[in-house]
Amino acid sequence: MKSLVACSSGWDIIGYHRPCPPHRLRIEVVLAGLCRTDIQSMRGEYGLAPGTILGHEAAGVVRFIPPHVVDLAQQRGIQVGTRVAFYPFFPCGKCASCVGGEGIERCHNPSVMGMDEAGAFASCVDVPLEVIFPAPDALSWKHLAYAEPVSASMAVAQMPQLRQGRVAVVGQGRIAALTTLVLNCVRSIPVEQIAPDQPFPGEFDAVIETWPTENTLRFAAEALKVDGLLVVKSRPAHAVAWPHKLIALKRLQVIGAPYGSFAQGLDWMASGVLRVEHMLGDVFPFTTEGVHAALHTESLGGETHGKLFFAIDGRGGL
Repeated sequence: MKSLVACSSGWDIIGYHRPCPPHRLRIEVVLAGLCRTDIQSMRGEYGLAPGTILGHEAAGVVRFIPPHVVDLAQQRGIQVGTRVAFYPFFPCGKCASCVGGEGIERCHNPSVMGMDEAGAFASCVDVPLEVIFPAPDALSWKHLAYAEPVSASMAVAQMPQLRQGRVAVVGQGRIAALTTLVLNCVRSIPVEQIAPDQPFPGEFDAVIETWPTENTLRFAAEALKVDGLLVVKSRPAHAVAWPHKLIALKRLQVIGAPYGSFAQGLDWMASGVLRVEHMLGDVFPFTTEGVHAALHTESLGGETHGKLFFAIDGRGGL
């Protein structure tokens, strides 16, 4: 087996072997997506421990289920050989949301694949049953590996404050485009997507930031009406200056929106409510040369092209 890990030089692909923990399911990874967080980790911006397996957007096939959860897995339509997508944030089981059964996406203190947990840039990954979702037949491997970004954008679809009024998404990257697409599925008036370096046309009732910089946050606050709503989506690797004075003077409301329903995201893609085919890009070999090629493509595209993937299993995941 092989994996892509953080190291002193940035990253490397190495061989590895480890037994599956007795309380987790083992998934053979077929396809994994490359995202902004992965690239920052590969540059050393998150300061991960050497040997940390990176990657958190992926899909694969169930290869092992612990005996004590076989029945529960079958109730959820999961058995050995099932195609699955998985939510890469493992709930802590201790916070108020976990104890209250509010759903895995509401955990206050999850452990994160590719950071706290071994990630998905590997031949296999071991995950708890509650984060695994059987794949709808209608969805390709690319769709399944794209479920994590979709879930991130689904957070705004569940906010009633954003279903009316004048709303803008600030950003030019893929997550901005996906968030705009998701919101337009639940609104009769189209959402406006604006870049933080362009003049904004008038003021907005709500603004969603998708790129964590001081400039973006100030731009978002300036674009809002008095008593407007600032929705924070991004999770930066480092602290970002906050437009505290502007938020106070304009009496802005601020709300976080990290993740929505993972299951609903899969359902929206499978049913055709959310069409993301144009956002799914090329597949690269899971080799040193393939990773370099993907990083080069990403550096040239600036997130203006489709999501890039690695064929972890060597078959292309198509």
